[in-house]
Parts: sequence; C-alpha cells; structure tokens
Amino acid sequence: MARPNRPPVSDQNPTSQEDPHLMPPTPLDDATIRELEPFLLRLAGRAVRDAVLAHDIVQATFLSLLEPTSTYDSSRGMVRSYLAGVLMRKVADHYRRPRGRPSAMSSRDTVTTR
Repeated sequence: MARPNRPPVSDQNPTSQEDPHLMPPTPLDDATIRELEPFLLRLAGRAVRDAVLAHDIVQATFLSLLEPTSTYDSSRGMVRSYLAGVLMRKVADHYRRPRGRPSAMSSRDTVTTR
C-alpha cells in the first residue's frame, strides 16, 4: 500500500506561538543529525578515548538542543559550532565529575595489629 503524501515532519508541527505547551522549533532534523553526528563523534572520541562514552556524550549533546533551557540562536552562528561547544562542555563535565568516594586509607597506609 502506498504511503500518503505528507509534508516533512517539521512542516506538520505547529510552532510554539500557536500553542504555548509545544516545544519551539529546533534546527535538528534527520539530515542535520546525519550530517553532524560523525563530526561530533570524532570530536568526542578524541577527547574521551572511549567509543561508548563518546556516543553517550554525542547523544546528550543533541538532546541538550531540545531542552527548553537551550540558548541556541541561529542568528548568532551555525548549529555545528554551537553543538561542538556544548559537546566540549559535556566532556569537561565528565572529567570534573568525581569518580567515587576517596578511600579512607591510601595505598601506603597499613594496618598493624598488636
């Protein structure tokens, strides 16, 4: 069965001006994601040297653009450079995050019994 002709998804969604409960339009569409994902994966991969972690950071970077607190403004620059900046801040956050509680004893401490 043939699919009905439909406009692209971005054309179907009303803007947030029509309904204040809907998200405002974002510059992310399938083509943009396919275009930027390899670039962001290379950038993250070089920064963290872990493919799985790099994928997680790239996904979090894309999702950040969908958050209501996103500061992306298309009049100020390209989405590629904005996402690269977001990604590098997420990498920095990853390395800033504590790796667990420090041990009460260091490896040089020894326990002596009497």
